[in-house]
Amino acid sequence: MYAIVLTRPQGEFHPFWHVVLTVAMPLIMSVYAGIARKAAEMAIEGARGNKDVKSHVPLSVGSIHNDLTAAETQWRDMVRIANNLDFDPSEENAQAILSRKTNVANACISTVEKAMEVVGGQGFFRSFGLERLFRDVQAAKYHPLQEKDQHQFTGEYLLRP
Repeated sequence: MYAIVLTRPQGEFHPFWHVVLTVAMPLIMSVYAGIARKAAEMAIEGARGNKDVKSHVPLSVGSIHNDLTAAETQWRDMVRIANNLDFDPSEENAQAILSRKTNVANACISTVEKAMEVVGGQGFFRSFGLERLFRDVQAAKYHPLQEKDQHQFTGEYLLRP
């Protein structure tokens, strides 16, 4: 037997999302942080083993490291907010999680894009594996709320008296 336990007006934000977002987003974004870490490792190992490394590669590797650090730091803060599921299901926590979700998504995507630049053409060969990471990380931006919606949600929250 099935029952509907929650009804809400369509298209409106329901307080139930305060719980769902705080619990689910750190788990979801951990996947993308893992993708970014793997891509960074692949790029750094590839550059390290390349005898004909281009002069801009150290700069690019440093930038990859910064983006990955930003992604992982923001993701860890999402985990901190979820507090082992001992948290206040509040709008404050929901907007904090969503802001960090956007930041993690953008930093992960940037990490993988820069890894592709460092690796060069071989990054597009399926056998190398980076092409799949590049494709998969793009999905990070499509989890709710998408960036513009998150900006709107956070802006409205911050502008309330």
